[in-house]
Amino acid sequence: MQSLTRAAWLAKIEQVSAALGIDGDDPATWRQALVRAWTLLPLAPVTVQGAYGTLPEADIVAAGDAAYAIGGVAPGALDLSGCGSDAERLTGLGGWLRAAERKIAEMDTGRPVRDPNEDWHHEADGEGFFLVPVPRSAWRPAYLPGALPRPFTRRALLRFRIIPEVIRGLPVHFTVHPRVGLEDAAMSFGASLFADFDVLPEDEADERHFLAREAVGPTPEIVRADIVEAARSGCFAHVFPELTLMPEKREVVPATLAAAAWNRAGEAVPGPDLVVAGTWHERYGEDAWNEAVVYGAAGEELLRFRKLFPYRDEKGRHERIELGEVLEILVTRRGLYGFGVCLDFCQKATPVLTELDVDWMIIPSCGDWRTMRDHLSAAHQLQVSFDTRSFVVQQVYPKRDDGGLGFVLAAPERVVERTEAELVVSQSFSVYPILT
Repeated sequence: MQSLTRAAWLAKIEQVSAALGIDGDDPATWRQALVRAWTLLPLAPVTVQGAYGTLPEADIVAAGDAAYAIGGVAPGALDLSGCGSDAERLTGLGGWLRAAERKIAEMDTGRPVRDPNEDWHHEADGEGFFLVPVPRSAWRPAYLPGALPRPFTRRALLRFRIIPEVIRGLPVHFTVHPRVGLEDAAMSFGASLFADFDVLPEDEADERHFLAREAVGPTPEIVRADIVEAARSGCFAHVFPELTLMPEKREVVPATLAAAAWNRAGEAVPGPDLVVAGTWHERYGEDAWNEAVVYGAAGEELLRFRKLFPYRDEKGRHERIELGEVLEILVTRRGLYGFGVCLDFCQKATPVLTELDVDWMIIPSCGDWRTMRDHLSAAHQLQVSFDTRSFVVQQVYPKRDDGGLGFVLAAPERVVERTEAELVVSQSFSVYPILT
């Protein structure tokens, strides 16, 4: 959303406060009101947004308790007219949002979600938003005294997250994972990399563009072995890098999952909840996309996502691809997963994925240390904004002299400066404990 001038923002507060239209016994009106009131934060001038990060959590908690108590069993009306400073307005607004989400959580006893693209969708002033409930077991903790400042994107709401329907012109689309059940305490991710890797172009003589014809290095035997090892290692997710799995090799993934090829007689070990089967330059008629396929534990196709920004190689040639137009989110029992391909995440000129509020960001990539260094920067921004953890699996290209096959950023809880030596990976298959 485009921030308003301060005068326009103050007028907007009055307008929104007077038009929330809440029926105290109707949770649908509460959800609508929560979304509309929340929009006052991204609409605020950037200096006011920054000030929210400095508010003491104790003040927001107290304002929330007061707002809830005024209404007896529900928050009273949003009224910031008596506030004399921006800090008072933000504290009052933050408290009301906390009280309203508490009311919704108490009224909402677990509505079944048929289609989140419809069930979570709300309109506010002509713009669409998704009000996404956070599972009770994962409610965001209150802001701890003495901790570093956190922006409104991380602490305005503790029981819900609000995601714009469109981010920088790209619509957001949800897919619900079919596997349900209680969370496990631990979670691991797996990564595949390939020795002697190369990508052969379709037309060597084309000096302006390139399109992949063949990936050298991956074999059906290696792909199958890695899926088997990921399952036996208890991986929740496994990721193959960008431009590594041609269609005939990619098909090994769902076939191995469907056959549960890792199980010995009498065993029933489940496969990974999701496998990102690399990406490839997929042809559809005369056009091509850099496209990834995500499979579920039984080999079912869950979704596809397409690269948003074309890569330019060291010779100045661009990928001859059409560009993706959707931001895909997978709803799983372990939170929301967002996806992107290499440059979608690491380029800085027109960032998109760093504005997507998800729990986990999965990035198949291909490139050198400079590429991974920019992934680190993007992962840090996403962690600061939304507490997102990013898992980047990058095939090294061109080939390194030291035997390194690629880089893996293993979804760290806190993104800090890392050296090239710390992130380079020399083994073709690796597993990373993410939650222990």
